[in-house]
Amino acid sequence: MEQEQTLVQKPRIEYLDIARGMTILMIVSFHVLGETILVYHHFVDTMGLQVFLFVSGYFYKKFDLWKNIKKLVIPYMLLLTVVRVYWDVRLHSGFDTQVTDLLKQFVIGYTYDTMWQQNGFFVGIAWFFPLLVASRLLYAIVTRIEKENLLVKGCLCLGLSCAGVVIGSHGIKLPWSLDVAMASLPFVYLGELARNYQQVFTAMYRKIWLLAAFLVTWAVMVFQYGISELASRLYPNGMTFLIISSLSMFVVIGAAYFLEHYLPKLGKVFVIYGKYSFAVLCAHILDKSCLVHSPETNIYLLLLYELFLASIPVIVICLIRIVKKGISYANAQR
Repeated sequence: MEQEQTLVQKPRIEYLDIARGMTILMIVSFHVLGETILVYHHFVDTMGLQVFLFVSGYFYKKFDLWKNIKKLVIPYMLLLTVVRVYWDVRLHSGFDTQVTDLLKQFVIGYTYDTMWQQNGFFVGIAWFFPLLVASRLLYAIVTRIEKENLLVKGCLCLGLSCAGVVIGSHGIKLPWSLDVAMASLPFVYLGELARNYQQVFTAMYRKIWLLAAFLVTWAVMVFQYGISELASRLYPNGMTFLIISSLSMFVVIGAAYFLEHYLPKLGKVFVIYGKYSFAVLCAHILDKSCLVHSPETNIYLLLLYELFLASIPVIVICLIRIVKKGISYANAQR
């Protein structure tokens, strides 16, 4: 009975899992094809992280410090440590300030490192972990100030977003990407808004023509104002980036809703990637941080290779689940 109540309290929204699965695979592909196919580069730039922020807002109840430390901060610290040790061993380097430098990266939440940049890939992708913690913490503060009135909460998020855009546009990078967390706060708010007005948002996802209109509008606005990219603090025409990013984000979520209802078998594949998206991201970070590929490598073969490496956690988890089911079935037959 208690288990049933737990399941009721924590339902999974399948199309959001699909959206996360699609997004994480698009991000992996982006790091291979991004510089080759510019339209794809621009689209992923304007929606990639926003989908995860939206989902975070959708399921937001309260800020759980220990949960964020366990699921985001500790993996972030481990990734930085593993990559640094790997390059130290590979390059036979030993610096007296290694521990101090690593502690600075933990505290500041900034993933750039000169040694990694010169000798291979760096863990720049891991910047998303501190960003997500910072955005959740900021949203918890906003919710503490105004919990009930969604209009007032939206205005607070918009005000903080304006401040974040101004700070980032002046080249100031706050610790733990706090300036980006401020700028992207409206995406977390949109997630909570979607939870409170599910019928309105699901009605929007059902209308394919509306999502197509979003895509066309996105293309026109990108052509007119340029792309937005949170990591690089690119905010075209000020707050216009919110509209551009929201349009592409809702196109992806709408596509996920379509897959859930009309192509459920394909949707199930993305659901698995969505459930374990952070494990996929960690595998991808280790790949990009530790493996150096020849520039002569065929880009499409490299893409398949990158997707396979990122999928290793999913493959392992699925194999473990199959083995467990097999054992349970065998025990039931006895």
